[in-house]
Amino acid sequence: SAVGSAAEAAAAEAAAVELRRRAGCGAVLLKGGHAAYFAAQGEGAAGGGRSPPPAMDVLVDGEAPPVWLSCARVGATEAAGGGCHGTGCVLSTAIAAMLAHGHPLVDSVVLAKAYVTQGMASAAAVGAG
Repeated sequence: SAVGSAAEAAAAEAAAVELRRRAGCGAVLLKGGHAAYFAAQGEGAAGGGRSPPPAMDVLVDGEAPPVWLSCARVGATEAAGGGCHGTGCVLSTAIAAMLAHGHPLVDSVVLAKAYVTQGMASAAAVGAG
């Protein structure tokens, strides 16, 4: 579900720290996800005219304080006529591309998240595939 309280934020941060420890990697980007929110509201719906909660992700990188990223959520029916698939793959590729261009990790994640969000918001429906 979307991170909406201090307790949920703390739990998300703890999960990211634990995943980083178990995987033995340098950093973890824990995505806020969308399935629970949109399942409860109807796919892509804002629910009763309300705006959906922001898309919240947390980046945990070593001993540095966690970095939270937040942006307006793009629903599945709003993006590409109802189907967004592969956004996690695009996000990880965009992060890797930004790192390859010499950007620091936090900047790379911010740029990649903006890239994916903008891509979803401006995607054109291309039909079944």
